[in-house]
Amino acid sequence: MSDSDSNETKPPQWLVVLAWRVYDLVRLPKNMSRFQEMVRRWDREYRIQLAKYEEWERLRREHEDRVRTDPQLRDKSAGRPEPGWNWDCTPIRIYRYRQSRQGKEAMELWFEAPNGAWTPPDLFYDREPEPESLFPLPDRELTLAEKYVVLAAIHDHFCPRREPIDPWRNEQDAWEPSPKQLIMPGMPYIRLMDDAKQSPEDDEDDLFSILKDVRFDLSDKQRSTADDPEVPTKATSGYTVAALRELTGLGNTALNRYAKLTGVATPGRGGKNFRYSAANARAILETIIANTSEDTLLEKCRAELANLKEIA
Repeated sequence: MSDSDSNETKPPQWLVVLAWRVYDLVRLPKNMSRFQEMVRRWDREYRIQLAKYEEWERLRREHEDRVRTDPQLRDKSAGRPEPGWNWDCTPIRIYRYRQSRQGKEAMELWFEAPNGAWTPPDLFYDREPEPESLFPLPDRELTLAEKYVVLAAIHDHFCPRREPIDPWRNEQDAWEPSPKQLIMPGMPYIRLMDDAKQSPEDDEDDLFSILKDVRFDLSDKQRSTADDPEVPTKATSGYTVAALRELTGLGNTALNRYAKLTGVATPGRGGKNFRYSAANARAILETIIANTSEDTLLEKCRAELANLKEIA
């Protein structure tokens, strides 16, 4: 291997420094236990979100099958087939198999409903609850468990000769595939650890800020509130991204799009404690009401706007 090849595969120095600073923390047994506790919490939250996504995908496929066989669902002029349904302009993606000239089956994508179809509001693509990747850092505030897990993944990836934080390592060593357990324990974390090498330089400041947040949590000064980052304290006011998602029912991408359309500041990358002010939260709800064609979302936002109060 040439020197140039060696330099290309060498990890960024700032990531290595960050990994070793995490190592300095987890050398203390109580800190290692806290890291492992929060990694397991993230795993539970991730699996819940993954189950929601798989169920959403199943329902979406069933709906697309129905669209394929029911021409009225592809006819906007036919009107709503059921209360609350709206016209989704997204082309319905249908896959089919065809015989190639060589006699082999080949899958091709074609559009049964290129102009859209009548769709239940929960099955619009901006409601797709797909679990987010944490590398690169998403454009929202991270939960406390997510802050711990991104640091743990960086540590375990870039400090391979040190004791890993991975709380499933003993189970993984003894694991053998079986009908009851086809997937290795901790597999989402293993994938995340592999993704850690994709951290861009743009995330450097935010990741070191996350390290400060985790150090603060480990100090036990505010453990009671730090365990639930959505609980407001006297020192904070406004609405977190998670709180606004709860108010609107929108996913991160759709909410961020409406916030930008409103012209208010949106969270930067990473885990800084971003909160929308009550005035900005109200403005976002007003923007959604003015622009959405979904009856369910419209009524939900109208009701929430009427009840909106600043968190004291």
